[in-house]
Amino acid sequence: VGETAGSWSISGSSFFSFFPATPTPVTSEFQLYGAEFLGCYGACLAANAGDHAFCGGMPVAMGGCADLVHGYPGMPHPGTTAGYMLDGVTTSFAPSNQAYGIVPDLHIEWHYIDGPVAETGLGDIVGEDEDGDGTDYDNILGYPSLLSTFTNPACGFNYPIIGDVTALLPEGCVDYSAGGVDSDPGTDQANTAYLMDASLAPWGNFLTWNAVMYAQTGSTDFLVDDSGADLDPESITYLDLDADGVAETPYSQNGGRLVMNFEPTCIPVVSSISVMGELTQLSCDNQNGDVDGTGSLDVLDVVAIVGHVLGTSILGDAACIADVNVDGNVDVLDVVAVVQTILGGRGQEATSASFTKNDEGMVMSSDGVVGAVQITLSHGSDFSIELTKDAFVAESHTEGNTTTLIVVNPNEEIFSAAGDYNVEEVIAATSEGYITANLVTPNAIAIGDAYPNPFNPSTSFDINVGTAGEVSVLVYNLNGQVVDMIHDGPMDAGVYNMTWNASDLSSGMYIVKANNADVTVSQKVMLIK
Repeated sequence: VGETAGSWSISGSSFFSFFPATPTPVTSEFQLYGAEFLGCYGACLAANAGDHAFCGGMPVAMGGCADLVHGYPGMPHPGTTAGYMLDGVTTSFAPSNQAYGIVPDLHIEWHYIDGPVAETGLGDIVGEDEDGDGTDYDNILGYPSLLSTFTNPACGFNYPIIGDVTALLPEGCVDYSAGGVDSDPGTDQANTAYLMDASLAPWGNFLTWNAVMYAQTGSTDFLVDDSGADLDPESITYLDLDADGVAETPYSQNGGRLVMNFEPTCIPVVSSISVMGELTQLSCDNQNGDVDGTGSLDVLDVVAIVGHVLGTSILGDAACIADVNVDGNVDVLDVVAVVQTILGGRGQEATSASFTKNDEGMVMSSDGVVGAVQITLSHGSDFSIELTKDAFVAESHTEGNTTTLIVVNPNEEIFSAAGDYNVEEVIAATSEGYITANLVTPNAIAIGDAYPNPFNPSTSFDINVGTAGEVSVLVYNLNGQVVDMIHDGPMDAGVYNMTWNASDLSSGMYIVKANNADVTVSQKVMLIK
């Protein structure tokens, strides 16, 4: 590695550091040590009468711990830091690229540690000592408060409890009006709270006066549950148990729960990161959908893009040209955009579409023109399908017991089929984007339009459950990974309003999928921060 292969840059990022154009030595700006050093240092101090100079300055072979220090101000790190580009790559390290047979053009690698070379860890204002430690290294992790469970005073609680203990408290003792936006309902941030732990079982799992006194004295007199009320500081007195004339032993007749106070805490942070990336497309001059390079758009381009989405014929580098809406993905939205260019508008575009599963197959109804639909079916070996001929393009791909089909510019009929099958997913799109797609069956589940959409950080939508049963409402990213679970459990038939909070996720497109009785419907939502 380390080959010279031109240059590259990033116009904006919250993750990547600077790296020099030529390999540059890096020295540590901090005292760095880990658990191994701490274990050695504590034992050394105990064995050498607390001689810090000896334990920190002598190597392990001489009884000290100096060679376990991983870095100190001015210590040179091994090697140099720079941006390394490796050409001639034969395989991708990304499983998603491997699945589609995409081979990157370049691997990019570098590493860095906070310091002047990377220009990281310097706080908000470079050149200013913002935290008052005498240096410009001001990367601080702040803990202003702790996540706590808010309680109902009717249960005898006057303060929250540190941590999420909603599952441990009796019914009615959690104040579910707290939280629900940046934390689960019933939990929020707090500075003054009780402390619970399983080791405190004799005292109702609470840290109490008796629990503390038992830990200090070991006297079984304190194995009495005093968690029924808060400790009154005014009740604490001091006794002269050894008759030396000095009252030094604390005493409280009733004891009680201790109320803890958490002071906002700031922790200095040092970041050291190794970065590996790859460039899968170095150039794409015209993302107009002309994947066959003829200079014009026609049905062959549409068929090629549909084949790529279905996985029957991967476009390779031409996938960049197929990404007409330039969102980083090739999907039915790009298919619709290409067809729109070829055919022009066919009339008022739909905002929703319903798909009815009948004895012959599936038909569609909508409140306007639908540009394309993508449907995923699961079935047995006795299943067969015939796509509609009343469409601009209709293609399908079967792998094992799963068939995915795309119908472009559909009318009423989508397909006819023989054999049992389940509808796993229905997606419908127009030139304006994805629209609501509802599956109409005896056990249907429908998902309403999310609002707002785009959103930040929360959006709401209705779920219409046709029959009672197990219902899941999951959120996926565009790589098909589950990123959040909104609901998973039994629901009665009816309409439910749900809210998804995506404050912990990055901007981008996400898919909300609702499933009931082997029927899945979905819609895409856009998070913009």
